[in-house]
Amino acid sequence: MNDGWIIGAIIAVVLPVAIRFLTSGAARPIEPGTLRYGTAAKAFGLVMTAALPVMVLVILIVDKKPTRAEDLGWIMLIIAMGLGLGAPLLLEFTRVRLEYDEKVLRIVTPWSRDRSIDWADVQQVRWRSSLKWLDFRTAQGTVIHVSPLLSGLPAFGTFALNRLPEVAQLASPEGLAVLTLFARGRGGVLLMSPTPPIKMV
Repeated sequence: MNDGWIIGAIIAVVLPVAIRFLTSGAARPIEPGTLRYGTAAKAFGLVMTAALPVMVLVILIVDKKPTRAEDLGWIMLIIAMGLGLGAPLLLEFTRVRLEYDEKVLRIVTPWSRDRSIDWADVQQVRWRSSLKWLDFRTAQGTVIHVSPLLSGLPAFGTFALNRLPEVAQLASPEGLAVLTLFARGRGGVLLMSPTPPIKMV
């Protein structure tokens, strides 16, 4: 049997399960006026960060042979790669949160300065299908991204649909469709489905 076929089959089975796991908390209610990543996403980030280093350490412990000096560089490189790939996910899933109220939408993130936008200033809500997030954009160029992996999306979707100014609603039919999916607790489908959001509502 072709190895490529086996790998493709494994990915086809595992990926939807992983996405379902990551989005399992998205529809759960959390603190009012808050969006944050759930426990599943945080656990995934921790596993991704620790997986390679732990595997290397287990191999070194199980292997009774002394580690050769020339292998130490490769071992450290593999551990560094594991930390380098997983740490950004762990930071994203544990340090990013969004807050919203009647006046503003605010994001707290380790990747840039904290930002906030007034609902009245939102000019467009754009679904970025390649990046899988929703952009709230003002005329001044301020942008806040909202991921379908965040918890608290149903309350946020309903709230945002009622707070967006008319100009943003007219300019954002696809964005409104995404918010409607959020409000219905179906934000997770956006991560896997090739169907445009406007055809899902």
